[in-house]
Amino acid sequence: MPEIKLSNITFVIPTNRKYIKTLESIPKESKYLIQREPTRGEARNRGVELAETEYIAFCDDDIEFSKLFLEYVVSLTTDRTIVGLKSYYPSPLLLSRFMLFKKSIWEDIGKLLPVQHGEESEWLIRALEKDYKLIGVPRESVIHIEHPISKYKKEYLN
Repeated sequence: MPEIKLSNITFVIPTNRKYIKTLESIPKESKYLIQREPTRGEARNRGVELAETEYIAFCDDDIEFSKLFLEYVVSLTTDRTIVGLKSYYPSPLLLSRFMLFKKSIWEDIGKLLPVQHGEESEWLIRALEKDYKLIGVPRESVIHIEHPISKYKKEYLN
C-alpha cells in the first residue's frame, strides 16, 4: 500500500465561526477548506466536491490534534477504510468530529444526505452496506475545545 502524503489530504471544516481552532493542528503541507453552508452536511459535501486531493479529513472547527495522531490515522487508512473517532457506546459508528477517508469512497457511497440529525451516521451505514471498514480511534485522541455558554443557553439551563 503506497504511503499517504500529508500534501494529499484536504481538511474539510464546516463552520459559522470566525476563529477556527483546528487550523493550528493542520500540517502546513496539507490543504484545508472552510465551508460555510446552511448545514454541516451541506458544508462537508461542498468541501469534498471542491477538494482536489485524493484523501479527505472531516474536522470540526474546535479541535486540536497532534501530528503523531494524524500520522497514526493515516497509517490505518486504506482504499476500503474510513478512520475516525469512536462514537459513544453502543454505536459501532464514528464521529465526524475527525474522520479520514479516500475521496473515492465518498464518490462511491454518495453525498451525505439531509437527514434531521446524524447525516454522518446515515452515510457510514451506507459505507458498511458497501463493505467498507470503519476503524475507530479513541475520542480522547483529539482535544475538543469547549466554547463559552451563550447567554441564551445560560438562561435555558437555569
